[in-house]
Amino acid sequence: MLPFSDTCGGRRPNGSDATDRGWHICGTDIRRLNWLSVSSGVSPMHNGQVCSTWGNYHFKTFDGDIFQLPSTCNYVVTSLCHSSYEDFNIQMRRQVVDNQPTISKITMKLDGVVVELSKGSVAVNGKNATLPFSQSGILIEETPSYIKIKAKLGLLAIWNQEDSFLVEMDIKFRNKTCGLCGDFNGVQQFDEFYSHGMKLSPVDFGNFWKLDGPTESCTEKTLLSNHKFCEQLLSGPAFSSCKDLLAIDSFVEACVSDLCHCDNSTNSFCLCNTISEYSRQCVHAGGKPQQWRTEQFCYKTCPFNMEYQECGNPCVDTCSNPERGQMCEEHCSDGCFCPPGTVFDDVNKNGCIALSQCSCRHNGKTYAPGETYSSTCKDCSCGGGQWKCVDKDCPGTCAVEGGSHINTYDGKAYTFHGDCSYVLTKDCDGMQFTVLGDLVQCGLSDSETCLKAVILSLSEGATVNVFPVMLLAGVTIFRASSFFIIVQTTFGLQLEIQLSPIMQVYIAASTVWQQRTCGLCGNFNNNQGDDFKVLSGVTEGTAIGFANTWKTRASCPDIKSSFESPCSLSLDNEKYAQHWCSQLADPKGLFAPCHAAISPDMYKDNCMYDSCNCEKSEDCMCAAVSSYVHACAAEGIQLTGWRDTICNKYSTSCPSTMVYSYSMEISDRSCRCYSDSDFTCSITFEPVDGCVCSEGTYLDDEGKCVPPASCPCYYKGSVVSPGEVISKDGTMCTCKEGKLHCIGDSPDHPSCVAPMVFVNCSNASPGVRGLECQKSCNILDMACISTECISGCMCPPGLVSDGKGGCIKPDLCPCSHNAATYQPGDSIKVDCNTCTCKDRKWQCTTNLCHGTCAIYGDGHYITFDGKRFTFEGDCEYTLTKDYCGNNNANGSFRVITENIPCGTTGTTCSKAIKLFLGNNELILTEGNYQVIERNTGEVVPYQIRTMGIYLVIEANNGLILMWDRKTSMFIKLNPQFKGHVCGLCGNYDGNANNDFTTRSQAVVVNPLDFGNSWKVSASCPDAKSKRSPCTANPYRQSWSQKQCSIIQSKVFTDCHSKVDPSSFYDACVTDSCACDSGGDCECFCTAVAAYAEACNEAGACIAWRSPQICPLFCDYYNPPGECEWHYKACGAQCMKTCRNPSESCSTQIPPLEGCYPKCPPAQPFFDEDIMKCVEKEQCGCYGRDGKHYNNGEKVPTTENCQTWYVFSNTENLGLACTCTYNGNKYPYGHIIYDTTDGHSSCMTAVCGKNGTIHRDMYPCSTTTPTTSIPSHPSTNIPTSTSFSTVTTNPATSSTETTVSPTTFTTTCGYPCVWSQWFDTTFPTLGTPGGDSETYNNIRAEGHDICEKPSKIQCRAEKYPNVSISQVGQVVQCNVAEGLTCRNEDQSGPFPLCFNYQVRVLCCDEDLCTSKPTTISPTTTRPPVTTTTTTTTTTTATSSTISTTTLNTKTPTSTTSTTIPSTTTPTPTTTILTSTAPSTTKTTTLPSTTTPTSTPTSTSTGASTTQCRGEESCVWSDWINLGQPTSGSEGGDNESIKNIIASGYHVCSAPEAVECRAKQYPGLQISQLGQDVTCNPSVGLICKNNEQGLQQKCFDYEIRVKCCQCRPTTHIPTTTTTTTTVLSTTTPAPTTTILTSTAPSTTKTTTLPSTTTPTSTPTSTSTGVSTTQCRGEESCVWSDWINLGQPTSGSEGGDNESIKNIIASGYHVCSAPEAVECRAKQYPGLQISQLGQDVTCNPSVGLICKNNEQGLQQKCFDYEIRVKCCQ
Repeated sequence: MLPFSDTCGGRRPNGSDATDRGWHICGTDIRRLNWLSVSSGVSPMHNGQVCSTWGNYHFKTFDGDIFQLPSTCNYVVTSLCHSSYEDFNIQMRRQVVDNQPTISKITMKLDGVVVELSKGSVAVNGKNATLPFSQSGILIEETPSYIKIKAKLGLLAIWNQEDSFLVEMDIKFRNKTCGLCGDFNGVQQFDEFYSHGMKLSPVDFGNFWKLDGPTESCTEKTLLSNHKFCEQLLSGPAFSSCKDLLAIDSFVEACVSDLCHCDNSTNSFCLCNTISEYSRQCVHAGGKPQQWRTEQFCYKTCPFNMEYQECGNPCVDTCSNPERGQMCEEHCSDGCFCPPGTVFDDVNKNGCIALSQCSCRHNGKTYAPGETYSSTCKDCSCGGGQWKCVDKDCPGTCAVEGGSHINTYDGKAYTFHGDCSYVLTKDCDGMQFTVLGDLVQCGLSDSETCLKAVILSLSEGATVNVFPVMLLAGVTIFRASSFFIIVQTTFGLQLEIQLSPIMQVYIAASTVWQQRTCGLCGNFNNNQGDDFKVLSGVTEGTAIGFANTWKTRASCPDIKSSFESPCSLSLDNEKYAQHWCSQLADPKGLFAPCHAAISPDMYKDNCMYDSCNCEKSEDCMCAAVSSYVHACAAEGIQLTGWRDTICNKYSTSCPSTMVYSYSMEISDRSCRCYSDSDFTCSITFEPVDGCVCSEGTYLDDEGKCVPPASCPCYYKGSVVSPGEVISKDGTMCTCKEGKLHCIGDSPDHPSCVAPMVFVNCSNASPGVRGLECQKSCNILDMACISTECISGCMCPPGLVSDGKGGCIKPDLCPCSHNAATYQPGDSIKVDCNTCTCKDRKWQCTTNLCHGTCAIYGDGHYITFDGKRFTFEGDCEYTLTKDYCGNNNANGSFRVITENIPCGTTGTTCSKAIKLFLGNNELILTEGNYQVIERNTGEVVPYQIRTMGIYLVIEANNGLILMWDRKTSMFIKLNPQFKGHVCGLCGNYDGNANNDFTTRSQAVVVNPLDFGNSWKVSASCPDAKSKRSPCTANPYRQSWSQKQCSIIQSKVFTDCHSKVDPSSFYDACVTDSCACDSGGDCECFCTAVAAYAEACNEAGACIAWRSPQICPLFCDYYNPPGECEWHYKACGAQCMKTCRNPSESCSTQIPPLEGCYPKCPPAQPFFDEDIMKCVEKEQCGCYGRDGKHYNNGEKVPTTENCQTWYVFSNTENLGLACTCTYNGNKYPYGHIIYDTTDGHSSCMTAVCGKNGTIHRDMYPCSTTTPTTSIPSHPSTNIPTSTSFSTVTTNPATSSTETTVSPTTFTTTCGYPCVWSQWFDTTFPTLGTPGGDSETYNNIRAEGHDICEKPSKIQCRAEKYPNVSISQVGQVVQCNVAEGLTCRNEDQSGPFPLCFNYQVRVLCCDEDLCTSKPTTISPTTTRPPVTTTTTTTTTTTATSSTISTTTLNTKTPTSTTSTTIPSTTTPTPTTTILTSTAPSTTKTTTLPSTTTPTSTPTSTSTGASTTQCRGEESCVWSDWINLGQPTSGSEGGDNESIKNIIASGYHVCSAPEAVECRAKQYPGLQISQLGQDVTCNPSVGLICKNNEQGLQQKCFDYEIRVKCCQCRPTTHIPTTTTTTTTVLSTTTPAPTTTILTSTAPSTTKTTTLPSTTTPTSTPTSTSTGVSTTQCRGEESCVWSDWINLGQPTSGSEGGDNESIKNIIASGYHVCSAPEAVECRAKQYPGLQISQLGQDVTCNPSVGLICKNNEQGLQQKCFDYEIRVKCCQ
C-alpha cells in the first residue's frame, strides 16, 4: 500500500484482505468469536510438534520417524515450503571432533533475520550478539545447559552446543514444512520416505535436503548395528512415566547403533546421547523422567552450586522474581537447576542462595540484606531481595513554572495558559492563608503567559505582595539571593519565588495541611486522580476546565482549549530548544546524577514548550532547566557546574562585587544580618542558586556589596526595583525613574450594560473595593482578596455576574461540569455515580467505582490511579495480579502481556495476552482465544462475549478485560482489589505517586526501571531507551501529524472538555511514525480508537469513522438484500444473545464501538459464533470453556453432570447427568437401588435429569431369601512354574527347576511360605554399579522377610523362565545374604547387570518340638499339561504328608496323600488348610479305583480323549496401550493386532470384546458421544478426525474373551478322600486340596472317583478319562464390589444387592452360584463375628439396614463378590 496515503481504510469484518475487491485500504479487523481449543494441563503431549537430532547422526521427524544420516554435509533441517513467502529456513551441519559427531554450525533465517550459531558464538545479521538478545520478535537466551531461540512467528529452537538440536513448531505450520524434519502432516513415512511409489533410504531422503557450499565436499558414512542392553537402559524406573507415552523400539535401535560404532573411549558418549534424547522426548510426551545419570555414567557438571535434573522447572525462580515458577507454561526440561529451597542470584550472579540472602538494587547500586538507604522522604532497608520502606514526614511541594506549567502537591502535572488572578493554594477549611498567582499574557500569542505576581493573604486580613523584603506577624520575607525571595511562615507554609530569568514559584506545605488545601495546587491527599476536583463536588475532565474555576475575578474570561504546538511554528526555535533541552535527558550529561531520583522527561517537555513559546527563548529555557535543578536539590542531589555549558550568562553576569553560587541554604550575607542579626538570618531553605556577596562583604539597600563598616541599619521599608514590569488596570506598566509608565490608557467611563454600573476607583474613598471583588456564580463562595481597587462595570448589590456579561440572582446560579451548565435538579453521570445539581453544588452518590487500567498502541499505559507512561519491551510482562505482598499465595488472577512487533522499528502491531484466572489460563492472540485448564488454583467462573470490535471477558471475582483483538486493552477491577494488586497497571491505592513500585517494592521514577522489573522471565533482556520514531523516520512525521490531527479537530470537540486529547495525540503521532512498514493505518486507527473509547466512557459519543478514515464494513455480515448490521460508535444496548439469553450485562462495561445487528422479532437471539440472528432453539449450548454445542450434542465435562445432553424445543435445557450416590456415579436412567424397608414397603431410586435421584416407595410382599450352595463337579489343575532355587547350604549354589508350592506343611506341622518376588533396586550404571537385592536392601524398603530364610530363588526380570546360569552373567544368589550382581564382573564392551528379582522360603519352626528334616523338591523340567509318553524313568520314594489343623475350636479334617513308587516325575502336592470358626470349605481329590480281572495290584491314571465341543472361556484384564495420539490423524488404537504386538497374551480371534473409556468406566460407549469401532474382529479403534468439533478421542481400554477346549474329569461317584497316584508314563499333575471349615455354613466340593474296567490282567498306564462335556461348568469369582458408603438415617443402610450391582454397570451374572460378603473395615473377619444383622445370599446379594443394628443403628460398609458359572 502507499505509505503516504492521506486516508486510512478498513478491512472486511472477517479479517480477510479487502484488496481482492479493489479496495486500497487498511484498518480495523473485526472477527467472529473464534474458539480455538481447550487443553488439559499446562503442557499437553506435543511430540508431534518437535523435530530433533542428536548423538550419532540420529534424527526424529515431526511425524515420529527416527532415522540415521551419517554425514557431515550441510542440510536443511526444516523450512516453510508451501507458501509464497519463506517465514523460516533452518540449516545445520556436523563435524567429527575426537571421534564424536557434534553440531558445528546452525543457520536460521527467521522472517528476514539471519541467526548463526556455532560453539561459543551467536551472530545476528552478521554481527556478534550479546545474550540475552531480543530484536524483531526473536529472543535468544542462554541457560547453563542450552541456547534457546524463540521466534514469535511460532517457532522454538534449542541447542545444547554439542550434539542435540530440536525445533518445536506451532501447529499453524502443519503440512507446510519440508526438510529433514519432514512435512509435519502427522503421518509417518508418508511423503518423507516414499517417492513415486518407491521407499527411500535415509541417505536418499537426506540428499533431497543437502545444501553444500560452492567449493565444499562432505563425507557420508556407512553404519552397521547389533543389539544388547539398550532396552534395559531405556526401561528403568527413571523412565517409568514414559513407557505408556513413548514407544521405546526406535530409541533402542538408535542406542544399539550407537553402542556398536563407538570405541571403548566413547562408550559413554554413544549411549548417553540417545538416552538423553529419549528423556527429552518423554518430556514432550507429557512424562516426567527421573534422574538416571550417576557419577560414573553420563555425569553432568553444573556451575555454581546448581544440580543437574532430568525434569526441572525451566522457569527459574530468581532473586528478582522468586515467583517465576508459579506461572510456568513450559514443560520440564533437563539441565542445571537450583536445589529446592533456593533461588538463583541474578543480582550478584553467585549461584543459588536462600531467598532471605538475596540482595537488592537501587539506582544501580547493590545492597546486601540488612543494608539501608535514606532519601529525603523515606528510609528503606533490604530484606530477602525486597525493599521495606518507611515514609518520613515530608512536605508537599507545588510548583508554577514557565508561566503555565503547574505541578500539584500530589505530583499531577498540567499546562494552563491563564490570564487572571488564580488561587494557587488555600486553606479550604478556613481563611488561615490563601496564595494567589497572577498569570497574564506577556507576549503576542495567547500561549505566552507569565507569572507576574504572587500574593499571600493571611487570616488576619493582611495581604502581602512578596516582592518587598519585610517582616509581618507569623511571616518572614527575605531575599536569599539575587534570584530568589523566600517567604517563611509559622503555620507550615514556605514559598520560594524565583525572579530570574523569569518568575516562578515553589510552595511547600507541611503534612498538617494534607487533605485541607484546594486551588490549582490540588488537595494534597496523595491521590492524583482527584486533583481536578472543584468546590462544587465533581472532578473536571480537563486542566482548563479545572483551572477556570479557580480564577478570582469575575471579569476574567474563561480560557479556551488550544492544541497548537509552539515548536511547529518555527523550525529555528525547535532546533534551539531541541539542542539545549535535550541536555536534561542526556544519560551521560551534566544532569544524569539526578535521573534516578527525578525523571527529566516532564522537565524536558516543558523546556521545549517554553523555549519555543517565549519571545525570549533563552530566558524561558534557562528557567525550565533551573526548575529541574531546583527539584533535584529538594531531593538532596546538588548539581554543580551546569551553568558552565548552559545558561552561563546568568552566572557570569553577577555585579563586580558579587560572586555566583550554585547552592545557598541560608541568607546571612546582608547588611541587615550583619548590623542587627535576628532569627531570619538563620532560616534554612531548599538550596537555591544566584549571585551573592563575596566573602567579607554584605548587601545594602541599594543592592551593592559593601564592607561591613558601610552597612546601614534596617527597620521595615520596601523598594520596587527599577525597570520592573507590573500590570495596572489591564495595562502594562514599567518602573522608570521612579514612576510607572504605562502603554495605552483604559477608558475612564466605559459604557455598562444594565443592570451593571460603573465603579470608578480613582474617585472612591479609602476601603472601597472595585471589580476585583465582583462576585460571579463560579466564585460566589470565594473570599475577596483586594490589593487595590480596580475600576469597571459591576453588578449592583444582590446580583452576581453570570459569566456571560449579565447579572443574575445568586439562587439562580447553575451548576457547571466540563464546560457545560446544568440547572437545579439536573443530574449527570460521573463514573458509576449520579450527581444532582442543588444550590450550585453537586450532590453525588458515593458508590465505589471500578478502577480502569488502559494499555493501547505501542506501549502506552494509564494505571488504575491515572498515571500515564510509555514503556516498550519485547518480553512478557505482568500487567496486574493480586498475588502481591502478604497475599502472594492466595491470589485469583494474573494478566500477562507480550508485544508482537511489526515494521523495521519493531513497533507493536498486536498483543498476546495471557489471563490466569483461577485454575484456567486464557490465551488471547491473533484475534482469538484459547483456554487451558491448569492443575492449580480455585475455579473462577467467567463469561466470554463479543461486543462490537471487542472481546470481553468478565469474571465473577471482579475482573473485566476488554480487548480490541489488536493492541488496545482495558482492565477493570472491583474496588475490593484496592491496594492489593501490583504490576505495570500500578497498585490501585489511589496514589499515583507510588505506581512505579517495582517487583522488589522499590519506588522508582524511570519507566524503564519500572517496566523491566515486571518482566516475567529474568533471562529476557531489559528494554532500552529507544530513539523517537519520528526522529528515526522524519519522512513519516508530517503524515502522522496530519492524520492524528483528527483527535484535536472539530470531530472530537464534544469530548475535548471531558478528556484531554493531548496525550492521545502525542501517542498517535509516535505510533504512526513507528509503523513504517506494514500496519501504517493499524497504528493510526488504534490510537484514535483509544481516544474515542475514552470519550465513550466519559459520556461523549463520537462517530469519527468514515469511509475514508478507518472504516468498519459491517455490511459484510448482511445477507443479500437485508440490512441487519450497522456500525454503532457507542455500542448497543445489552443484547439478547445465545451466550446471554437473559440480556444481563454488567453496568461496568462501557459502550464499545463496532458492528451490531438489529435482530428481527422472529429471530430475537444473536449467535456470536456464526454472527447471525437465530431462534432460541438454534442457539444450542455453551460449555464452561465457551465452546458451542449444537442441539443433540453431548458436552464433555469433568464435573457432575458428567455428560450434558442438549434437548431441543424445550424452554429450558435439559441435562442428563450422572447421579452420585454413596460415592458412586450412576448414568442417566439407571436404577440406583431397588430394595425393601423390612416393613412391607419396596424402595427404588432412579438417576434422573440434572443429576437428581428420583426415589419411590410402594407396598410389596415380603419374601424370605433362601441360601443355596450348589456343588461343582470339576476341578482345575494349576500349571507349575520354573524358578532357580538355592538350597539351605550357603556354600553350595545349584540351579534347580522345580514345581514349587506356595505353601506346604512339613512333617512336624509348621508351615513354610514363599514370599512375594522382591525387586527393590534397579541396576545402577557405570563402575562400581550393578544390582543388589540383598536382605538388608529389601528390609530397608519396608518389606518384612524372615530373619533366616530356608531357601532363595533368583531370576532376571526380562527372562523369568530362564535359569540364572543360562542368562550369561556372573551373579551371587546366596540364601544367607540375598542377590548381588556387579557390572565389573560382566563381560562385553559395555558391562551392565540385568535387573534381578528374588523371593525366599520362610518356615515357622516355633511350632515344632524337634527340628524337622528339610524336604528338598525334586529337580524336574516344567510339567506338560497334555498327555504324552516319556521314556524317562526316575524313582522316588513313597512319602506321606499329613496335614493337621492346629489350634481350632471347630472339628478338623485330615487329608492323606500317598505317593508310591512311580515312573513319573514326583508331583508336587499342595494341601492348604484354612480354618475359621464361621465357615468351612472342603475340597477333596478322591481316589481313583481301577478294577481288574487279575489279582495283582494295578495303579491307573486318568485317560484323556479328544475334547468334543466343551469350551472354557476367560475374560482378560482391562488392557490400555497408552494415551491417544494427538493431531487430526491421531487417536486411540487398541486393536487386537496391536495388543498382541505389545506383548499381551490374548487370543487372536476372541469370542467377544468389551470397551470403555478410562475416564468414564461406568458409562457405555454409546453414552459418550464418540464415533468408535469396537468388535471382536478388529478390537478398538478411535480416530480424532471423526469426533466432531472436539476432534479428540478419549483414552479407551479393552478386554477380550478367549475360549479354549480344556480336559475335564467327569466321575459319577465319590468313594474316598484319598488320592493315590500309581505307575504311569505321564507327567504327574499338581494336585491342590483346599479345606475351609466354619460352624455355620458348610460348602463341599467333591471330585468323585472314576472307575475304568480293563480287559487285560496286566498293569496298564492310563490317563484320566475325559469324555464329552455334558453339563460341565467353568466358574469364576468376581472382584470385590462396593457400591459406596452406607446411607445414613433410620431408613438407610448398605444395599449391595445383585440387582443394584448389575444396574451400576458391573458385568456379573443375575443368578450367581455363590456369594461372599465382608466388611470393608474388617476384611479378615467373618460376618458372624461382626455382631450385625445382615442378609448375604446368592438370590439377593447383600442387604444391611441401619434400623436392625441394635443400639448402634448403623451398618458397616460392606463389599461382596459373586461366583458365576457357565
